Amino acid sequence: MENEARVAFVSGANRGIGFGLTLEMVQHGCKVAAGYRDETKSTELLAEAEKHGNILPVKVDVTIEEDLRHLYQFIDNHLGHLNILVNSAGVNVNESAQVNELQWQDIARSLEVNVGGPLMTAKVLYPLLQKGKEKKIINISSQMGSIQLTDGGMTPYRVSKAALNMLTRNQAIEYKKDGIAVVIVHPGWVKTDMGGPAAPMTVAESVGKIFKIIEMISLANTGEFISVTGDTIPY
Repeated sequence: MENEARVAFVSGANRGIGFGLTLEMVQHGCKVAAGYRDETKSTELLAEAEKHGNILPVKVDVTIEEDLRHLYQFIDNHLGHLNILVNSAGVNVNESAQVNELQWQDIARSLEVNVGGPLMTAKVLYPLLQKGKEKKIINISSQMGSIQLTDGGMTPYRVSKAALNMLTRNQAIEYKKDGIAVVIVHPGWVKTDMGGPAAPMTVAESVGKIFKIIEMISLANTGEFISVTGDTIPY
């Protein structure tokens, strides 16, 4: 067990934070099962997998239980256990709409992906985490999910991230008995498709800081809401 390979699964690994974190983790010796949904939107990831034997791309929609069962078998067959689960896949639905312009399906879709994905992925992969020596779950959220700090706008995204934060707290409490630490990470405002070109931080800068947070996660700080600056964010 002392010499077990360090294995991670990253959802949404074909773009943005997920893609950058996959590359960062491989550089630090991890084997990464890299989740993606659409080959046509995953050319960079698939190209990197051709160059790096420690990147194992796997097609999975984290909102579909059958896909998650296939993911479990893929990781079990190829890697045998899981140490680090990063729930990075997310959506920002109808971001410019005012509250009274929203439809319930805007909220529902946001909850399905941003909360349901992390919920079901952790549930299905839980036995693989139990088998690993190092046991960590990182839910990529956002400071925009802080109820205390909100200044309005992007309602579906904010609502779903606030719900993800509560889910994380409950996971942290329940999973502690099995030695699994769970934290929320705010990646900063990053130059991605979602963050836009005006964002002050590059993907490389963000994921470098996220990886340092992953390294320091333990049961002592399970349940915390942590920024890439190292600060604790209020719920």
